[in-house]
Amino acid sequence: MKRVLLLLAWLQCTVAMAFADDARFRFHRLEGATTVHPYEVANAEGKNTTIVLSKDSDAASVAILNALIGQQGIWGSLAPKKDPQGITWDQGIILIGSFVPEPKRLPEVPNGAAEGPYQEFKINKINIEFPFARWVETDENDPVDTPYVVEFHLELRSLIPKGILLEGKAIDLRSYETKSKSEQGAAGQPATPP
Repeated sequence: MKRVLLLLAWLQCTVAMAFADDARFRFHRLEGATTVHPYEVANAEGKNTTIVLSKDSDAASVAILNALIGQQGIWGSLAPKKDPQGITWDQGIILIGSFVPEPKRLPEVPNGAAEGPYQEFKINKINIEFPFARWVETDENDPVDTPYVVEFHLELRSLIPKGILLEGKAIDLRSYETKSKSEQGAAGQPATPP
């Protein structure tokens, strides 16, 4: 019994040390980005960092992130914002993980992407904050002049209705959901215009 307790204590310490540097970052995909690294994360103080995802990232979290950003009107938000009508808009895609220590620079490519710094980021977990707002074009054949509507989603299953398979097994999407801490999510209801 003593060995089992020692083994459990050692395992707990090892796991705690492995995730000791984990922090929460808000994810944002840069719209219209011309670089090969079109993602940013923002820390709690609002400092933005351009990232590329580490190959060591949690596969389920990366699959959920890819499923979200592959949809129309989802790019994440660095902070909740109010639109001109006073509606709070938020796409809380929270990456929990850490930076790979050394910063890197995107090489300059003639007639291509601009040179710039980025860091490799290892995702250990992703949380999606609900309610989650999504902009949708009402006329896909006329993306320039069509009006947009805002959908508010209260769970991942409504954003990804077909679910996600990873190595032939369905990912439990509920374990990646959390409530928003923004004004919009405080009451657990989508914001409505005044």
